[in-house]
Amino acid sequence: MPFDPRAVKALTPDSHLTIDEYPGLRITRTQSGWTWGYRFKVGGQMKQTRIGKWPALSLADAVSAWNGLRAQKSEGVDLIDAKRQAKIELAQRQAEPEAISVGELCRRYLDRKVRLSRGDEAFSSTERILGDINLRTIKGRLPHTISRREAHDLIETTAHRAPTVAKKLRAELGAAWSYGLDAGIVKENTPNHWRDVLSRSSVLKSRGRPRAGRRPGKPVKRVLSPLEVHKVLQYRHLFPPNAADAVTIYLCTGARGAEFLTMHKDEVRWEADGVLWWTCPKQHTKNRNVNDAGDYRVPLFGMAEEIVLRRMAETDGYIFPGKRSKKRKDGRGHLTQRAVGVATWAAHRAPEDNFGKARGRLDMPVWAPHDLRRTARTFLAAMDCPTVVAELIIGHIQTGVAGVYDLHKYDKQKKVWLKKLTALMSHLALSNAVISDELSSAVAEAPTFDVD
Repeated sequence: MPFDPRAVKALTPDSHLTIDEYPGLRITRTQSGWTWGYRFKVGGQMKQTRIGKWPALSLADAVSAWNGLRAQKSEGVDLIDAKRQAKIELAQRQAEPEAISVGELCRRYLDRKVRLSRGDEAFSSTERILGDINLRTIKGRLPHTISRREAHDLIETTAHRAPTVAKKLRAELGAAWSYGLDAGIVKENTPNHWRDVLSRSSVLKSRGRPRAGRRPGKPVKRVLSPLEVHKVLQYRHLFPPNAADAVTIYLCTGARGAEFLTMHKDEVRWEADGVLWWTCPKQHTKNRNVNDAGDYRVPLFGMAEEIVLRRMAETDGYIFPGKRSKKRKDGRGHLTQRAVGVATWAAHRAPEDNFGKARGRLDMPVWAPHDLRRTARTFLAAMDCPTVVAELIIGHIQTGVAGVYDLHKYDKQKKVWLKKLTALMSHLALSNAVISDELSSAVAEAPTFDVD
């Protein structure tokens, strides 16, 4: 009979209606609706294959599909087996990850992994490491097509230019590959060559910052002598104002730059003991992922107190404001360690930089801002500060049994020893002070005072 929608709707479950003009095409009523099908004979047996649902699939579309199936049958195609194979291929395609490039994988790793687990500065550093300059030869490739030799050559080539960058690049690419495999966006069983290549090679070891046109062969960890500290404090005017104040805070507190540069006005207040305290929230500290760690508290005295009070009067936000940043809701970020490092490096008197130009006027061996933190810790030891107090002053936490059972905050002891350290630094900052290069002599010559 001809196709009649009213007759179709009147069908009872498990009944069907054939279309005379299209042999084999039928519409069947099921419990859930109406289904188009093509019924045909193979080897004397009747078989049927489903075409689609009515009314979603109109008569015209059903006839078109019917024509295609008849043509395949006339060519000897097994329609049942072909449909089964198509389902298998569809399932395989759906199980396979989308084809994303190395560049896209790194972008997702940064946005969905690094941004959530690291601070703003660490994220920016990782973003630079995975930037176009380091991935230019592979960023358009699919991850599973990168061979072990290509991974080795990329890391080795980068190491010739910058060993430390190559080491970090290798680690971040290995982490990105692992993230992609875990998230199912990289083809399963893709080898993570980055975990293996050059894992024990000396080419990834830093050769140290160039000094007088030569590399020392390894990173130099310096402790400045009292005479050098005197010179740094005397010539702070060679640094930009932000860096000059940051250098002083390093020496007077021993705090990490990544922590005190995030200091906010709301985190500093006078407390009942009459001392100006800075309380750095745990989430802004290096120990933010350590369960037993808490907020980092630092009492401010002398030059450190003066700097913070002066800056608090000039800002409603960060004590060390930085450049404008679109990444921050308040539109303005804080000064970064990188900026302080660049400023102090530029102030040194080095014979030549990489471009053959003279730099700076601070005539002394080169040091990095983190060396000032190391210097403050060494000076505390020279003043016989108890180790546990000195470690807590610079933001380290106790480990082992002591860390489990000794939960004292040592705020009173911090006040005593940071006041002594600040007094020593104030003495070394005097222009008319006679400074010995020996640490013991400098400590002995430092002024004494009463501690509450």
